[in-house]
Amino acid sequence: SEGSCTSRKRPAISICSAGGWTCRAETRDARPAGRSGFLFSFSARPDRLSVMMWWIYQVLFAVGFILMLPHFLMRMRRRGGYAARFGDRFARYPPAVRAAVSGGGRVWIHAVSVGEIYVGLGFARELRARRPELRFLFTYNSPTARGIADAQADPRDVTAYFPLDFPWVMRRALNLIRPRALF
Repeated sequence: SEGSCTSRKRPAISICSAGGWTCRAETRDARPAGRSGFLFSFSARPDRLSVMMWWIYQVLFAVGFILMLPHFLMRMRRRGGYAARFGDRFARYPPAVRAAVSGGGRVWIHAVSVGEIYVGLGFARELRARRPELRFLFTYNSPTARGIADAQADPRDVTAYFPLDFPWVMRRALNLIRPRALF
């Protein structure tokens, strides 16, 4: 369905809605003094079909993950790099990553593949040119993208595998990372 957006100059807030989702984006000046958290907030009032589809997705994802687990384990055994940060998939990050992201406020850029990691790195460079104080977290799904991100990301930034799409894993990741924005 089509969405709608409204914008107010003072305070600088944009509100967009589409398909039952509402997004509220604020500039830093629009937030009350002392308030920390997301630049973007989402609220949803899902209908019954959306809730049912979410549950079907969760069940199918869990079944698919269990069926694919032997494949993942064999791949980890054959390719050493795949196993190195497997804990990231469950939001179990190494101490250095935990320490770097625990303060919150990073811009989280998820790039599924190699091409997207190049786009994400370029996007981060452009955004940092305008806002030098920003720190980024890059997540990816493949060892090749990991190699590129680790080699080319700014030293102030952090890289990790994207966590599995289970509610308890994502909750753990979001509670630790507390991103300023997600891309």
